[in-house]
Amino acid sequence: MAKKNDHILLAFLFILLMTMACKHTPSGPDGPFLTEAGPILFISDKSGTNQLYSMNEDGKDIHPLTNDPSFPILDAQWSPDGDKIAVVSLVGDSLTYPGFRRCIFIMNSDGSDRYQLTRQWKTIEDPVHGELKYGGADHPVWSPDSKQIAYTRLMVPESLTNLDVFRMKINGSKEERITKTFDLADRVTDWTRGDSLWGSTSGYSAKDSLDKAIQYTKLTLLNQKGNVLKSWGNPGESWEWPISSHSRDKIAFVYVDKHYHHDVYLMKPNVTELSNLTNSLCQQPQPISWSPDDSMILFTCYKMDKQGFSRIFLINSKERKPKEITPFREGYLQATSWRR
Repeated sequence: MAKKNDHILLAFLFILLMTMACKHTPSGPDGPFLTEAGPILFISDKSGTNQLYSMNEDGKDIHPLTNDPSFPILDAQWSPDGDKIAVVSLVGDSLTYPGFRRCIFIMNSDGSDRYQLTRQWKTIEDPVHGELKYGGADHPVWSPDSKQIAYTRLMVPESLTNLDVFRMKINGSKEERITKTFDLADRVTDWTRGDSLWGSTSGYSAKDSLDKAIQYTKLTLLNQKGNVLKSWGNPGESWEWPISSHSRDKIAFVYVDKHYHHDVYLMKPNVTELSNLTNSLCQQPQPISWSPDDSMILFTCYKMDKQGFSRIFLINSKERKPKEITPFREGYLQATSWRR
């Protein structure tokens, strides 16, 4: 009888240990992250494909979160409440143009319960142009209440260079087109508590003295209907990648002058005065996120040297002192989000 009870006890202990192990082990492509995610998310191809990593604000405690070559990570954004992450990856036929293969997935903050939010293709009826087809979904931006995602879709064919902004609830319902401009590239990069959308619009509507089209990118503030409330920029310049401080009183963005010099600038929405934060620190900086207390700005610098690897910096919005927190010194690298 004692031996029988011993066997039962051993069997129970074995089942218990296996159950505990399963809670800490990724369970295939839809399983949780390899470890708990830190506050700053970034992408690296250190493992051979673009995978998701995290680190602390000081650039330390670096951890790989994913290791699935069949699911490359192209973007990752914390929800404002910190409970979920929106990621962009590729779906469909590899022969299809990559811009049409990008889709947005939603997962819990530990990587579990991942599901595909957007479909690869979207067809709409436009009152002016008739049936329009869009592909892909990129640049996800969370609503302040963490219940919706705004993103960009590319019109077919891609040669039209037409990008429009769409919106969808994270339960997959009510996908709708917000911007409806033809032959223009509209993007949104931030969604503020006032329900306004910060973004940019690129096009060729201006012309020079020889009647040639001049490319421009204007900074735009949109309402939920896609109407431009205010815009900034001049022909021949680019004002792009705006991100709003959580208090909504400051905007960080990239300004590109007529000589193609790129820098991160700071401005107040109701003031015309601009302040250069990066001062030629790198060739192509891109602001990513404000710190939870609005004191720092996270940004990525691209193509800093002959090897072409990227670097990640923090910069104090008042003291203008950049601090490098680059985790790896080789390959592709991109900061994507900072948890509030």
